[in-house]
Amino acid sequence: MEDSHFIYFVDFVFLLIIIVSFIVINYQLHIKNDIKNKEEIKNSLFNILTTIFVMFFALTFLIFGSKYGLKRAFIIWCILNIITPIPESGLMLSLPLNKLFDINLIVSQIYITLFSIMAIFITYNTNFYNTFHIGKYFNKLLKKKRLLILLSIVSSFIGLIILQKEIDFYYKNIEMTNFTPLLVSYIVIVTIFARITYNFK
Repeated sequence: MEDSHFIYFVDFVFLLIIIVSFIVINYQLHIKNDIKNKEEIKNSLFNILTTIFVMFFALTFLIFGSKYGLKRAFIIWCILNIITPIPESGLMLSLPLNKLFDINLIVSQIYITLFSIMAIFITYNTNFYNTFHIGKYFNKLLKKKRLLILLSIVSSFIGLIILQKEIDFYYKNIEMTNFTPLLVSYIVIVTIFARITYNFK
């Protein structure tokens, strides 16, 4: 393995599978009326999901920190918060905050995104960012494809709105509204993002 950023990709795949599984299981619990202790099961699922995301957050920092140092690991996390269309890196913090303090995922993501942008702005130096793989890629995005950053941020917010609606529906019995338009918008933006990224040199 040439670079530990591959580990982050593996993290992303596992976390995506876990989120999808979480939604599917909650849906099954929701439609079946003969399940005992349904609320306890759902709360246990949420606790497990939160614990997994905290563990992945610590693991990601451990892996990147051991290779690049804590400063670069922190910057990598900040960059990933604004260049990936699926908000898995932000969820490593926003999901535990939602569980522990009932802070809305979208509100958390707003602060995480603003914090990440400020951190990048303060630490940004082309030569310094070229010392690690994701930093090099970010430099290229700034020079050639800033649209990808914008699409990523918009996509992340829409994805979190969808997930927040799912959580509110299954845990607070709040009716889902505008779900289909949001999902279609999310798929369209991610598809455009993937197409531009595929052609990006």
